[in-house]
Amino acid sequence: MKVSIKKYPTYYSPFSLIEKLFFWTKDENGNVPDWVDELSDGYYKTKLGMLHEKLALKFQEWQYNRQFKVKIDSWDTWSADHTLAHIILPLLIELKKNKQGAPYVSIMDRPEHLVPKQISLSNVREVELDELDEFHFESWNWVLDEMIFAFNSIVNNTEDDESSMERVTNGLRLFGVYYRSLWT
Repeated sequence: MKVSIKKYPTYYSPFSLIEKLFFWTKDENGNVPDWVDELSDGYYKTKLGMLHEKLALKFQEWQYNRQFKVKIDSWDTWSADHTLAHIILPLLIELKKNKQGAPYVSIMDRPEHLVPKQISLSNVREVELDELDEFHFESWNWVLDEMIFAFNSIVNNTEDDESSMERVTNGLRLFGVYYRSLWT
């Protein structure tokens, strides 16, 4: 098997361009002063800023047409689950290191210690299910850890006991449920 994927090109929107130009104004938290935001808004409203935005939209169209080359050999299909686990595991580890946010994790998919105290499994249907709670980010980290455990177990053939098998099955289930949430 051989996979070649070209990386996304670097893109600067009108707002991020101004922020980059005034990099030296950031405070210790990485925030820029209000006057830089006002300058960005002003630039965006100019003809040059509008042209920049139109070119940015064209750039996005081009960007989403990234080139992928995948060559699969006949032996790659033998134990395809194991072959794919070797690709998915390092990808999940890198995603966890560099994530930029977290999707909502259903209360039903969380372990008990990550369910807010005001919610019980008996009243979970009455609660707004996509509200953020104090365990929002911890829940996503837990889901990623379960997926990583599952694929690591497959790669290293360490599905030894019943509890390990259950955890692998749950990690693979979570991978399927949250597949479209694997973004950074």
